[in-house]
Amino acid sequence: GAALPREVLVQRCVNDKAVLTFLCEGARRLGRRKLSSQTYLSFYAVCLCEVVASCPQVDEARVAALLPFLVEGLSSSSATDYRAATLMVVAELASRAQLGADFLKSIITSTVQGMEPSPEHIRTVLLILSHLAATQSGLKQLPGKALKGLLAVATLQRELSKMSSSRVRLAPLLKLLASSLVRCLAAGKDAGSSGGVSAATAESVLLDLCRGGLLEAAAQGVTEQLLQLPEQTREGEARGSMQRVLRALELRYPAAVDAAVDAVLRPLQSHKQQQSDPGGSSSEDGDEEREDEDEAARKQSGKAVYDFVRETFASTAHALCGDTAQTVATAVSAPQPSVRRMALEQIDE
Repeated sequence: GAALPREVLVQRCVNDKAVLTFLCEGARRLGRRKLSSQTYLSFYAVCLCEVVASCPQVDEARVAALLPFLVEGLSSSSATDYRAATLMVVAELASRAQLGADFLKSIITSTVQGMEPSPEHIRTVLLILSHLAATQSGLKQLPGKALKGLLAVATLQRELSKMSSSRVRLAPLLKLLASSLVRCLAAGKDAGSSGGVSAATAESVLLDLCRGGLLEAAAQGVTEQLLQLPEQTREGEARGSMQRVLRALELRYPAAVDAAVDAVLRPLQSHKQQQSDPGGSSSEDGDEEREDEDEAARKQSGKAVYDFVRETFASTAHALCGDTAQTVATAVSAPQPSVRRMALEQIDE
């Protein structure tokens, strides 16, 4: 008889889970390294991408049904064509829906762990990760195993540089990578001891990315993230690591650092001015006591941030100008004459 039109098969897969499972099982059986069918796997890739695109809604149940096959397809034991087909499906899924945290963790970890050492496959994986970073708003950091696997690639920075110079859209991935490294930096010794990336490795990679000019899009976010970390994370060796990264960012991306310092300190300065305002409504004793405690905590936290910024950027163009929330570099062009004068006097010292 005549072959079933692909459009009909796609619609059956959308409406009948058994048919969809049959299609995926075929790819699993014919996607092994020792026994693979390029013809079927090409058909599987096109068909499953059309299934995802044709679904009225990519719900959690449908994603959960596909997860075992996607993880299998991304494993190192799968044939190259099976992995390529699976990556196409993952990209289509990410374009259609906001995927759950557990699903993303499994897919990203499997994608990185199954990565081949060839430059072509490394670049493909980096593109998929960047696509996930761009489309998945819930993806705030890379899973620990995936981050460790990425950093184990000796040519990672070279491939990122090549792709960046070719105007490939890597900014979402670089922001995600930098943010994940900052979290490792903040975790200190605990990160390495728990099987993740050590703080020393995180610092080294951040410095290399910065010096390589790869953090242009991420510089302001990384600076803000470092300045807003809890006070207890800025102690001991971690404090020195953070300051070295911030100074490297200040040398490479001065405008981004200015904007970040302003974004972090200005709200603290505004709150301080509000507190000095004698006006305000009265509160009951219990509420007033709680407000006093909250205010004391805010003051302590704000002072710690001020001190950290002042210490980090001392004797640079991004040192704080007096008791303002501005760096010297921005204060020289401030609208207030007194602030401009203060900045010029500080430069002359």
